[in-house]
Amino acid sequence: MVKGAGFESILAYMIARSSLSLIRKTDPPVKILRFDKSKGHFTGYFVSSGVLDFAGPYRGMHVEFDAKDTKRERFYFVMIKDHQWDRLRDLADDGSICGVIVRMRKNNADDDRIFGIPGRLLLEFKELGKKSLTVGEMEEFEEIVEIEYGKARGLINFVESQKMP
Repeated sequence: MVKGAGFESILAYMIARSSLSLIRKTDPPVKILRFDKSKGHFTGYFVSSGVLDFAGPYRGMHVEFDAKDTKRERFYFVMIKDHQWDRLRDLADDGSICGVIVRMRKNNADDDRIFGIPGRLLLEFKELGKKSLTVGEMEEFEEIVEIEYGKARGLINFVESQKMP
């Protein structure tokens, strides 16, 4: 299983049962090298992606966000790959709604915390030389939305908080 795939499945489930239902999980592009028609198997490899984990329209706006999952006490920005930073920058410059949904996992799933961090804010942090965010720091920024586990309302709040007036 791909790292973080479980969290992505949870988000996809939450999205499918909400007004965000047109936003879809994007599949990473695969370069197929060989295909065996008789067995239905193919051989290939993942190529770098130009989009984030989830993309689609919401009330006339383009939305893209990536899902990140960590067991650490901090969300380290190195978890965001260079092409994802480029994509966040392009989307923010274009006025699209974008960001990262981070799950901070604990030993007990009831203690997990999920936060939506707007792409614009992440880019500002990076430009200031910031390398990570703690849960406490995320709680301080009103632009960062806490998302209740399994509830779509927090995802909707995250998206709507970034809409231009």
